[in-house]
Amino acid sequence: STASSLPILGKGLVERALRARRRRPMFMVDLAVPRDIEPEVGELDDVFLYTVDDLAEIVSLNLDARRAAVDQAEAIIESQVGQFMHWMQARENVPLIRALREHAEHARRGEVERALKLLQRGEDAARVLESLSQALTNKL
Repeated sequence: STASSLPILGKGLVERALRARRRRPMFMVDLAVPRDIEPEVGELDDVFLYTVDDLAEIVSLNLDARRAAVDQAEAIIESQVGQFMHWMQARENVPLIRALREHAEHARRGEVERALKLLQRGEDAARVLESLSQALTNKL
């Protein structure tokens, strides 16, 4: 970057440099305002000219991409928080479910014992099963 009000690198100078370099690519960054490199230099084959405006555009595009990524991240977080909260609420019911299972298991054991005694006494199996199922239904 210079304090020059006119470009100091022109198309002709850069063309000569390209020939001397056997057309190997040149990357040029012009950070000066006003420009130190003529805009026509960027039209040459094997020259890649970037200016402050180009860099500002890249920064802007990157910022837009990061903002979009933030939106995506927030959506993922919101979804996962919702799933976690649902899981936590389900965990609150575990003690109740466990107590209901224990009650049902206790009732089942008692009714099976009663049914086995009735069967050992020679009671009709169909009537014993019917009585067992009704007793379980009533207790649950």
